[in-house]
Amino acid sequence: MDLSIFPISFLVALMLVGIGLWLCVPGLRHGWGLPAMVVLLTVGAWYIGDALYNDYSEYFREFGKETLENAWWQVGLFLVTFLALLRPVHQAINHRLRGRQSFAIKSYEKRLVNEGEVQQQIDRIFTLLLGVWVLLMLVALMRINWDFGSLFIPYLTGHMEFPWARERVGGTYDSLLSLAQYLQIFLTAAFGLIFAISHNPWTRAMAGLCFFLSAPIFVFGRARNTMLAVVTPGLLAWVMIRLQASWLVRALIIVSAFLGINFWMLYILENRDEQIVAAMKSEESFDRVSEKGGHRGLNMFQELAYINHFMKMGTYRPNWGARYWAEIVNPIPRGIWPGKPYVGIDYSAARGMSQGGYAEEQKEGVAATISTGGISALPVFAVCVGNHPDLQHGQGHHIYCHLSVFLWICRGVLFQASSWKGCREGVVAGGKRSGRGVCRASS
Repeated sequence: MDLSIFPISFLVALMLVGIGLWLCVPGLRHGWGLPAMVVLLTVGAWYIGDALYNDYSEYFREFGKETLENAWWQVGLFLVTFLALLRPVHQAINHRLRGRQSFAIKSYEKRLVNEGEVQQQIDRIFTLLLGVWVLLMLVALMRINWDFGSLFIPYLTGHMEFPWARERVGGTYDSLLSLAQYLQIFLTAAFGLIFAISHNPWTRAMAGLCFFLSAPIFVFGRARNTMLAVVTPGLLAWVMIRLQASWLVRALIIVSAFLGINFWMLYILENRDEQIVAAMKSEESFDRVSEKGGHRGLNMFQELAYINHFMKMGTYRPNWGARYWAEIVNPIPRGIWPGKPYVGIDYSAARGMSQGGYAEEQKEGVAATISTGGISALPVFAVCVGNHPDLQHGQGHHIYCHLSVFLWICRGVLFQASSWKGCREGVVAGGKRSGRGVCRASS
Protein backbone atom coordinates (compact mmCIF):
# COMPACT_ATOMS: atom_id res chain seq x y z
CA MET A 1 0.00 0.00 0.00
CA ASP A 2 1.30 3.40 -1.02
CA LEU A 3 0.90 5.52 2.13
CA SER A 4 2.07 8.62 0.29
CA ILE A 5 -1.37 9.04 -1.29
CA PHE A 6 -3.01 9.53 2.12
CA PRO A 7 -3.55 13.23 2.84
CA ILE A 8 -2.65 15.09 6.03
CA SER A 9 -6.34 15.04 7.01
CA PHE A 10 -6.15 11.23 7.25
CA LEU A 11 -3.31 11.48 9.76
CA VAL A 12 -5.28 14.11 11.69
CA ALA A 13 -8.30 11.77 11.90
CA LEU A 14 -6.06 8.89 12.99
CA MET A 15 -4.43 11.06 15.63
CA LEU A 16 -7.80 12.26 16.95
CA VAL A 17 -8.99 8.67 17.41
CA GLY A 18 -5.86 7.87 19.40
CA ILE A 19 -6.10 11.03 21.52
CA GLY A 20 -9.79 10.38 22.13
CA LEU A 21 -9.16 6.84 23.37
CA TRP A 22 -6.45 8.12 25.70
CA LEU A 23 -8.77 10.81 27.08
CA CYS A 24 -11.51 8.24 27.71
CA VAL A 25 -9.38 6.00 29.95
CA PRO A 26 -10.05 8.07 33.15
CA GLY A 27 -13.78 7.92 32.41
CA LEU A 28 -14.01 4.14 32.33
CA ARG A 29 -15.12 4.05 35.95
CA HIS A 30 -17.43 7.03 35.67
CA GLY A 31 -19.97 5.84 33.14
CA TRP A 32 -18.96 7.85 30.07
CA GLY A 33 -15.56 6.37 29.17
CA LEU A 34 -16.68 2.98 27.89
CA PRO A 35 -19.48 4.21 25.57
CA ALA A 36 -17.20 6.95 24.24
CA MET A 37 -14.49 4.40 23.50
CA VAL A 38 -16.96 2.26 21.59
CA VAL A 39 -17.93 5.27 19.44
CA LEU A 40 -14.28 6.11 18.74
CA LEU A 41 -13.37 2.52 17.92
CA THR A 42 -16.41 2.27 15.64
CA VAL A 43 -15.42 5.42 13.76
CA GLY A 44 -11.86 4.15 13.50
CA ALA A 45 -12.97 0.77 12.15
CA TRP A 46 -15.51 2.19 9.74
CA TYR A 47 -13.47 4.93 8.13
CA ILE A 48 -9.79 4.39 8.88
CA GLY A 49 -10.29 0.62 8.71
CA ASP A 50 -12.00 0.98 5.34
CA ALA A 51 -9.08 2.95 3.92
CA LEU A 52 -6.51 0.43 5.19
CA TYR A 53 -8.45 -2.79 4.48
CA ASN A 54 -9.65 -1.91 1.00
CA ASP A 55 -7.72 -0.56 -1.98
CA TYR A 56 -7.38 3.14 -1.16
CA SER A 57 -5.55 3.74 -4.42
CA GLU A 58 -8.75 2.76 -6.22
CA TYR A 59 -10.62 5.40 -4.21
CA PHE A 60 -7.91 7.87 -5.20
CA ARG A 61 -8.41 7.13 -8.89
CA GLU A 62 -12.20 7.13 -8.60
CA PHE A 63 -12.78 10.30 -6.59
CA GLY A 64 -9.57 12.33 -6.79
CA LYS A 65 -7.43 13.94 -4.11
CA GLU A 66 -9.71 16.87 -3.25
CA THR A 67 -12.84 14.80 -2.60
CA LEU A 68 -11.02 12.32 -0.37
CA GLU A 69 -9.24 15.06 1.54
CA ASN A 70 -12.56 16.79 2.24
CA ALA A 71 -14.03 13.50 3.45
CA TRP A 72 -11.17 13.00 5.92
CA TRP A 73 -11.61 16.55 7.23
CA GLN A 74 -15.28 15.73 7.83
CA VAL A 75 -14.31 12.65 9.83
CA GLY A 76 -11.91 14.82 11.81
CA LEU A 77 -14.60 17.46 12.35
CA PHE A 78 -16.93 14.84 13.78
CA LEU A 79 -14.22 13.59 16.14
CA VAL A 80 -13.36 17.09 17.35
CA THR A 81 -17.04 17.89 17.93
CA PHE A 82 -17.64 14.59 19.70
CA LEU A 83 -14.67 14.96 22.02
CA ALA A 84 -15.46 18.63 22.74
CA LEU A 85 -19.08 17.91 23.69
CA LEU A 86 -18.52 14.59 25.44
CA ARG A 87 -17.83 15.79 28.98
CA PRO A 88 -20.15 18.86 28.97
CA VAL A 89 -23.11 16.85 27.69
CA HIS A 90 -22.43 14.05 30.16
CA GLN A 91 -22.23 16.50 33.06
CA ALA A 92 -25.40 18.30 31.97
CA ILE A 93 -27.49 15.16 31.56
CA ASN A 94 -26.08 13.07 34.40
CA HIS A 95 -25.23 15.79 36.91
CA ARG A 96 -27.03 13.88 39.70
CA LEU A 97 -24.77 10.88 39.17
CA ARG A 98 -21.46 12.72 38.92
CA GLY A 99 -18.76 11.13 41.00
CA ARG A 100 -20.38 7.70 41.04
CA GLN A 101 -18.65 4.65 39.69
CA SER A 102 -19.83 3.12 36.42
CA PHE A 103 -22.38 0.48 37.31
CA ALA A 104 -21.45 -1.61 34.27
CA ILE A 105 -17.84 -1.89 35.45
CA LYS A 106 -18.91 -2.48 39.05
CA SER A 107 -21.42 -5.12 37.99
CA TYR A 108 -18.79 -6.97 36.01
CA GLU A 109 -16.09 -6.80 38.68
CA LYS A 110 -18.37 -7.98 41.50
CA ARG A 111 -20.37 -10.43 39.37
CA LEU A 112 -23.66 -8.90 40.49
CA VAL A 113 -25.49 -10.91 37.85
CA ASN A 114 -25.00 -13.96 40.08
CA GLU A 115 -27.09 -12.48 42.90
CA GLY A 116 -30.40 -14.16 43.67
CA GLU A 117 -32.48 -11.05 43.03
CA VAL A 118 -31.03 -10.64 39.56
CA GLN A 119 -31.53 -14.31 38.73
CA GLN A 120 -35.19 -14.07 39.74
CA GLN A 121 -35.63 -11.10 37.43
CA ILE A 122 -34.01 -13.07 34.62
CA ASP A 123 -36.55 -15.86 35.19
CA ARG A 124 -39.46 -13.40 35.05
CA ILE A 125 -38.17 -11.69 31.95
CA PHE A 126 -37.64 -15.02 30.22
CA THR A 127 -41.22 -16.08 30.95
CA LEU A 128 -42.47 -12.87 29.35
CA LEU A 129 -40.20 -13.23 26.31
CA LEU A 130 -41.20 -16.89 25.92
CA GLY A 131 -44.87 -15.95 25.63
CA VAL A 132 -44.10 -13.33 22.99
CA TRP A 133 -41.90 -15.78 21.09
CA VAL A 134 -44.58 -18.49 21.00
CA LEU A 135 -47.14 -16.07 19.55
CA LEU A 136 -44.62 -14.76 17.02
CA MET A 137 -43.69 -18.26 15.90
CA LEU A 138 -47.35 -19.15 15.40
CA VAL A 139 -47.67 -16.20 13.04
CA ALA A 140 -44.43 -17.20 11.30
CA LEU A 141 -45.61 -20.78 10.80
CA MET A 142 -48.94 -19.60 9.40
CA ARG A 143 -47.08 -17.50 6.84
CA ILE A 144 -45.06 -20.49 5.59
CA ASN A 145 -47.92 -23.02 5.65
CA TRP A 146 -46.79 -24.70 8.88
CA ASP A 147 -43.50 -25.91 7.44
CA PHE A 148 -41.77 -26.57 10.79
CA GLY A 149 -38.59 -27.99 9.28
CA SER A 150 -37.87 -25.03 7.00
CA LEU A 151 -38.23 -22.61 9.90
CA PHE A 152 -36.59 -24.41 12.83
CA ILE A 153 -34.21 -27.04 11.39
CA PRO A 154 -33.37 -26.01 7.81
CA TYR A 155 -29.88 -27.52 8.15
CA LEU A 156 -31.59 -30.95 8.24
CA THR A 157 -34.27 -30.38 5.62
CA GLY A 158 -31.97 -28.62 3.16
CA HIS A 159 -34.54 -25.89 2.58
CA MET A 160 -35.27 -22.68 4.49
CA GLU A 161 -38.33 -20.42 4.44
CA PHE A 162 -38.07 -16.87 5.73
CA PRO A 163 -41.47 -15.92 7.18
CA TRP A 164 -41.01 -12.15 7.09
CA ALA A 165 -40.13 -11.73 3.40
CA ARG A 166 -41.41 -8.49 1.82
CA GLU A 167 -40.76 -6.08 -1.01
CA ARG A 168 -37.69 -3.95 -0.45
CA VAL A 169 -39.78 -0.84 -1.00
CA GLY A 170 -42.62 -1.65 1.35
CA GLY A 171 -46.27 -1.02 0.73
CA THR A 172 -49.53 -1.16 2.69
CA TYR A 173 -48.62 -2.93 5.95
CA ASP A 174 -45.20 -4.38 5.09
CA SER A 175 -43.69 -2.40 7.97
CA LEU A 176 -45.40 -4.85 10.34
CA LEU A 177 -43.40 -7.67 8.74
CA SER A 178 -40.22 -5.71 9.31
CA LEU A 179 -41.26 -5.17 12.92
CA ALA A 180 -41.84 -8.91 13.33
CA GLN A 181 -38.39 -9.63 11.87
CA TYR A 182 -36.67 -7.18 14.23
CA LEU A 183 -38.65 -8.62 17.15
CA GLN A 184 -37.47 -12.13 16.31
CA ILE A 185 -33.88 -10.91 16.11
CA PHE A 186 -34.27 -9.31 19.53
CA LEU A 187 -35.87 -12.41 21.06
CA THR A 188 -33.25 -14.75 19.61
CA ALA A 189 -30.37 -12.64 20.92
CA ALA A 190 -32.14 -12.31 24.29
CA PHE A 191 -32.49 -16.09 24.58
CA GLY A 192 -28.78 -16.48 23.85
CA LEU A 193 -27.98 -13.90 26.51
CA ILE A 194 -30.26 -15.55 29.09
CA PHE A 195 -28.82 -18.96 28.27
CA ALA A 196 -25.36 -17.59 29.04
CA ILE A 197 -26.10 -15.91 32.39
CA SER A 198 -29.06 -17.78 33.92
CA HIS A 199 -28.49 -20.17 36.84
CA ASN A 200 -31.98 -21.68 36.82
CA PRO A 201 -31.72 -25.08 35.02
CA TRP A 202 -35.24 -24.84 33.55
CA THR A 203 -34.81 -21.26 32.38
CA ARG A 204 -31.41 -22.00 30.90
CA ALA A 205 -32.59 -25.15 29.11
CA MET A 206 -35.66 -23.47 27.65
CA ALA A 207 -33.69 -20.38 26.62
CA GLY A 208 -31.15 -22.59 24.88
CA LEU A 209 -33.92 -24.52 23.11
CA CYS A 210 -35.61 -21.33 21.93
CA PHE A 211 -32.29 -19.94 20.73
CA PHE A 212 -31.38 -23.02 18.72
CA LEU A 213 -34.85 -23.08 17.15
CA SER A 214 -34.85 -19.37 16.29
CA ALA A 215 -31.24 -18.81 15.25
CA PRO A 216 -31.00 -20.99 12.08
CA ILE A 217 -32.89 -18.61 9.78
CA PHE A 218 -30.35 -15.93 10.68
CA VAL A 219 -27.20 -18.06 10.94
CA PHE A 220 -27.93 -19.73 7.59
CA GLY A 221 -29.33 -16.61 5.98
CA ARG A 222 -27.62 -14.24 3.57
CA ALA A 223 -27.48 -11.24 5.93
CA ARG A 224 -24.25 -11.28 7.93
CA ASN A 225 -25.31 -8.42 10.20
CA THR A 226 -28.32 -10.28 11.61
CA MET A 227 -26.17 -13.34 12.23
CA LEU A 228 -23.83 -11.22 14.33
CA ALA A 229 -26.78 -9.63 16.12
CA VAL A 230 -28.15 -12.95 17.37
CA VAL A 231 -24.84 -14.69 18.09
CA THR A 232 -22.60 -11.99 19.59
CA PRO A 233 -24.48 -11.03 22.82
CA GLY A 234 -24.77 -14.58 24.14
CA LEU A 235 -21.25 -15.52 23.12
CA LEU A 236 -19.66 -12.51 24.81
CA ALA A 237 -21.84 -12.92 27.92
CA TRP A 238 -20.80 -16.56 28.25
CA VAL A 239 -17.09 -15.81 27.82
CA MET A 240 -16.94 -12.64 29.96
CA ILE A 241 -19.53 -13.42 32.68
CA ARG A 242 -20.39 -17.12 32.86
CA LEU A 243 -17.02 -18.71 32.13
CA GLN A 244 -14.73 -19.02 35.13
CA ALA A 245 -11.35 -19.14 33.47
CA SER A 246 -8.16 -17.17 33.08
CA TRP A 247 -7.90 -14.26 30.67
CA LEU A 248 -5.66 -16.37 28.47
CA VAL A 249 -8.33 -19.04 28.07
CA ARG A 250 -10.98 -16.40 27.39
CA ALA A 251 -8.77 -14.74 24.81
CA LEU A 252 -8.19 -18.07 23.05
CA ILE A 253 -11.93 -18.76 22.97
CA ILE A 254 -12.70 -15.31 21.58
CA VAL A 255 -10.00 -15.64 18.92
CA SER A 256 -11.28 -19.10 17.97
CA ALA A 257 -14.85 -17.80 17.79
CA PHE A 258 -13.69 -14.87 15.67
CA LEU A 259 -11.92 -17.17 13.22
CA GLY A 260 -14.98 -19.43 13.00
CA ILE A 261 -17.39 -16.55 12.46
CA ASN A 262 -15.01 -14.97 9.96
CA PHE A 263 -14.88 -18.19 7.93
CA TRP A 264 -18.66 -18.57 8.04
CA MET A 265 -19.21 -14.99 6.90
CA LEU A 266 -16.80 -15.54 3.99
CA TYR A 267 -18.66 -18.74 3.17
CA ILE A 268 -21.98 -16.88 3.10
CA LEU A 269 -20.47 -14.14 0.96
CA GLU A 270 -19.20 -16.59 -1.66
CA ASN A 271 -22.39 -18.71 -1.74
CA ARG A 272 -25.15 -16.18 -1.23
CA ASP A 273 -26.52 -16.74 -4.76
CA GLU A 274 -28.25 -19.86 -3.45
CA GLN A 275 -29.69 -21.00 -0.14
CA ILE A 276 -26.86 -21.65 2.29
CA VAL A 277 -28.43 -24.86 3.63
CA ALA A 278 -28.52 -26.19 0.07
CA ALA A 279 -25.02 -24.99 -0.80
CA MET A 280 -23.58 -26.81 2.23
CA LYS A 281 -24.23 -30.14 0.52
CA SER A 282 -21.58 -29.33 -2.07
CA GLU A 283 -17.87 -29.53 -1.31
CA GLU A 284 -17.23 -26.95 -4.01
CA SER A 285 -19.02 -24.33 -1.91
CA PHE A 286 -16.28 -24.63 0.72
CA ASP A 287 -13.53 -24.60 -1.90
CA ARG A 288 -14.73 -21.21 -3.13
CA VAL A 289 -13.93 -19.72 0.28
CA SER A 290 -10.31 -20.82 0.17
CA GLU A 291 -9.90 -19.73 -3.45
CA LYS A 292 -11.09 -16.18 -2.90
CA GLY A 293 -11.47 -14.66 0.52
CA GLY A 294 -11.76 -11.10 1.71
CA HIS A 295 -14.85 -9.34 2.98
CA ARG A 296 -16.96 -6.88 1.05
CA GLY A 297 -19.10 -4.26 2.71
CA LEU A 298 -16.58 -2.43 4.90
CA ASN A 299 -16.69 0.78 2.86
CA MET A 300 -18.22 3.50 4.97
CA PHE A 301 -15.46 5.92 3.98
CA GLN A 302 -16.16 5.17 0.34
CA GLU A 303 -19.82 6.08 0.92
CA LEU A 304 -18.72 9.35 2.48
CA ALA A 305 -16.56 9.99 -0.57
CA TYR A 306 -19.55 9.27 -2.80
CA ILE A 307 -21.65 11.82 -0.92
CA ASN A 308 -18.94 14.45 -1.32
CA HIS A 309 -18.62 13.56 -4.98
CA PHE A 310 -22.37 13.90 -5.59
CA MET A 311 -22.49 17.21 -3.73
CA LYS A 312 -19.60 18.46 -5.86
CA MET A 313 -21.46 17.42 -9.01
CA GLY A 314 -24.68 19.03 -7.78
CA THR A 315 -26.72 15.82 -7.89
CA TYR A 316 -27.12 15.63 -4.11
CA ARG A 317 -27.81 18.37 -1.59
CA PRO A 318 -28.15 18.12 2.20
CA ASN A 319 -31.84 17.98 3.09
CA TRP A 320 -31.44 19.87 6.37
CA GLY A 321 -33.89 17.92 8.51
CA ALA A 322 -36.16 16.28 5.95
CA ARG A 323 -34.32 12.99 6.47
CA TYR A 324 -34.99 13.12 10.23
CA TRP A 325 -38.69 13.64 9.59
CA ALA A 326 -38.74 10.66 7.22
CA GLU A 327 -37.04 8.53 9.89
CA ILE A 328 -39.50 9.60 12.60
CA VAL A 329 -42.59 8.71 10.56
CA ASN A 330 -41.08 5.61 8.92
CA PRO A 331 -42.73 3.12 11.36
CA ILE A 332 -46.19 4.29 10.21
CA PRO A 333 -47.53 1.72 7.71
CA ARG A 334 -47.87 3.05 4.19
CA GLY A 335 -51.39 1.66 4.15
CA ILE A 336 -52.35 4.30 6.72
CA TRP A 337 -50.29 7.08 5.14
CA PRO A 338 -49.82 6.42 1.41
CA GLY A 339 -47.88 9.65 0.95
CA LYS A 340 -45.35 8.94 3.68
CA PRO A 341 -41.87 10.21 2.67
CA TYR A 342 -39.31 7.64 1.57
CA VAL A 343 -36.13 7.28 3.59
CA GLY A 344 -33.07 8.15 1.51
CA ILE A 345 -34.96 8.79 -1.69
CA ASP A 346 -32.79 11.84 -2.41
CA TYR A 347 -29.65 9.75 -2.13
CA SER A 348 -31.31 7.21 -4.42
CA ALA A 349 -31.86 9.94 -6.99
CA ALA A 350 -28.21 10.94 -6.70
CA ARG A 351 -27.28 7.35 -7.41
CA GLY A 352 -29.32 7.50 -10.62
CA MET A 353 -32.36 5.66 -9.34
CA SER A 354 -34.76 8.29 -10.65
CA GLN A 355 -33.68 7.60 -14.21
CA GLY A 356 -36.00 5.24 -16.01
CA GLY A 357 -39.41 4.31 -14.77
CA TYR A 358 -39.86 0.61 -14.19
CA ALA A 359 -41.24 0.00 -10.72
CA GLU A 360 -39.85 -3.50 -10.52
CA GLU A 361 -36.36 -2.26 -11.36
CA GLN A 362 -36.67 0.37 -8.66
CA LYS A 363 -37.69 -2.24 -6.10
CA GLU A 364 -34.85 -4.46 -7.26
CA GLY A 365 -32.32 -1.73 -6.72
CA VAL A 366 -33.03 -1.18 -3.04
CA ALA A 367 -30.42 -2.99 -0.99
CA ALA A 368 -31.04 -2.59 2.74
CA THR A 369 -34.24 -2.78 4.74
CA ILE A 370 -33.18 -1.37 8.09
CA SER A 371 -33.99 2.21 8.92
CA THR A 372 -31.87 4.38 11.15
CA GLY A 373 -35.14 5.42 12.74
CA GLY A 374 -34.73 2.39 14.99
CA ILE A 375 -32.23 4.33 17.05
CA SER A 376 -35.15 6.32 18.46
CA ALA A 377 -35.99 3.34 20.65
CA LEU A 378 -32.83 3.78 22.71
CA PRO A 379 -33.66 7.21 24.24
CA VAL A 380 -37.15 5.94 25.06
CA PHE A 381 -35.70 2.84 26.70
CA ALA A 382 -33.19 4.94 28.63
CA VAL A 383 -35.88 7.30 29.92
CA CYS A 384 -38.09 4.39 31.02
CA VAL A 385 -35.24 2.69 32.83
CA GLY A 386 -34.02 5.93 34.38
CA ASN A 387 -37.44 6.65 35.83
CA HIS A 388 -38.21 3.12 36.93
CA PRO A 389 -39.14 3.13 40.65
CA ASP A 390 -36.99 0.10 41.44
CA LEU A 391 -34.01 1.80 39.85
CA GLN A 392 -34.58 5.02 41.76
CA HIS A 393 -34.62 3.11 45.04
CA GLY A 394 -31.45 1.24 44.22
CA GLN A 395 -33.11 -2.12 43.66
CA GLY A 396 -33.66 -4.26 40.63
CA HIS A 397 -31.26 -2.30 38.50
CA HIS A 398 -28.87 -5.12 37.66
CA ILE A 399 -30.99 -6.71 34.97
CA TYR A 400 -31.75 -3.32 33.42
CA CYS A 401 -28.03 -2.73 33.11
CA HIS A 402 -27.51 -5.97 31.23
CA LEU A 403 -30.54 -5.37 29.04
CA SER A 404 -29.19 -1.91 28.22
CA VAL A 405 -25.84 -3.38 27.20
CA PHE A 406 -27.62 -6.04 25.18
CA LEU A 407 -29.77 -3.52 23.32
CA TRP A 408 -26.71 -1.36 22.74
CA ILE A 409 -24.88 -4.29 21.14
CA CYS A 410 -27.89 -5.24 19.03
CA ARG A 411 -28.46 -1.66 17.88
CA GLY A 412 -24.81 -1.25 16.98
CA VAL A 413 -24.51 -4.52 15.10
CA LEU A 414 -27.94 -4.52 13.49
CA PHE A 415 -28.41 -0.90 12.49
CA GLN A 416 -24.93 0.44 11.92
CA ALA A 417 -23.44 -2.58 10.21
CA SER A 418 -26.31 -3.00 7.78
CA SER A 419 -27.43 0.41 6.68
CA TRP A 420 -24.33 1.61 4.79
CA LYS A 421 -23.00 -1.85 3.96
CA GLY A 422 -26.23 -2.97 2.38
CA CYS A 423 -26.48 0.26 0.42
CA ARG A 424 -23.06 -0.13 -1.13
CA GLU A 425 -23.46 -3.85 -1.89
CA GLY A 426 -26.73 -3.06 -3.60
CA VAL A 427 -25.04 -0.33 -5.63
CA VAL A 428 -22.60 -2.86 -7.02
CA ALA A 429 -25.28 -5.49 -7.68
CA GLY A 430 -27.91 -3.08 -8.95
CA GLY A 431 -25.44 -1.21 -11.11
CA LYS A 432 -24.41 -4.41 -12.82
CA ARG A 433 -28.04 -5.31 -13.50
CA SER A 434 -29.51 -2.04 -14.66
CA GLY A 435 -26.86 0.66 -14.57
CA ARG A 436 -28.73 2.43 -11.77
CA GLY A 437 -28.01 3.11 -8.13
CA VAL A 438 -29.86 2.29 -4.97
CA CYS A 439 -31.25 3.70 -1.78
CA ARG A 440 -32.18 2.16 1.53
CA ALA A 441 -35.69 0.84 1.82
CA SER A 442 -38.59 2.62 3.40
CA SER A 443 -41.53 0.69 4.76
